[in-house]
Amino acid sequence: MIFDINAKFASFRKIDSNSSSLTYRFPPRTTIMGIIAAIFGIEKDSYYELFHNSEIAVKILKPARTIFQSVNNIKIKNKSELNFLEKGVDENHTIIPTELLIPIEFSKNLEFRVYFSDEDMNLFEGLLSKLNSGETEFPISLGYANMLSHVKIVGKGELSEFEYEKSYVQIVTPIPMDMIDSLEVKTKESDESLRILKDLVPYSVDKERYFKNKVYVFEESGVPMNVKLKKTKGVFSVLYYHKGNLNSENICFL
Repeated sequence: MIFDINAKFASFRKIDSNSSSLTYRFPPRTTIMGIIAAIFGIEKDSYYELFHNSEIAVKILKPARTIFQSVNNIKIKNKSELNFLEKGVDENHTIIPTELLIPIEFSKNLEFRVYFSDEDMNLFEGLLSKLNSGETEFPISLGYANMLSHVKIVGKGELSEFEYEKSYVQIVTPIPMDMIDSLEVKTKESDESLRILKDLVPYSVDKERYFKNKVYVFEESGVPMNVKLKKTKGVFSVLYYHKGNLNSENICFL
């Protein structure tokens, strides 16, 4: 199943951030798990086992840049503290420098394509039904609650195991660094160099909120990377129709 997520702003807080909240350049697998849980209306911290075996990949569709903005945070533990404005109480008020992800062209939105697969057909068909209806149980955001986003179904795709090739292959999603033998830093279409980044990104979390991480390599603007692979386990070819066109892509599940 394939669907797109877009928003004006995003902030995927890095788990190793300290006094400043830094952001990942694409939504981690754990973030997509939370978004799908929100679509179903599943409460926070209660869905980790449900998506344990789900396969999730993310493609950057629109180029983005980051800016720092000071964000006012107020700690509220219960409903009685919601009237802090009337009382003028600001003892739990904190200003945190926050890194935000925004589109390079501000008139446009950030946009990501999500590839989702699961052997649990009840889960798969339930998500497909929700996406087709355009309704979600909880509001969807890409980070903070005010970074509301829109989710749009693309459709179903045909997934097949990637056939091994010793030559360079084109991958459209972030890929674990330990799978890469070498990669080309220029596109075949031009002499322009790619902006290849790497980052330590969480891919799993348990009920104790213990995260497992991997180093992923990706192109900053979502341009496909030409990669020579050490291994192909976890890499798949996907065929799907979008706006009347047949798309064939190689993806790597996070």
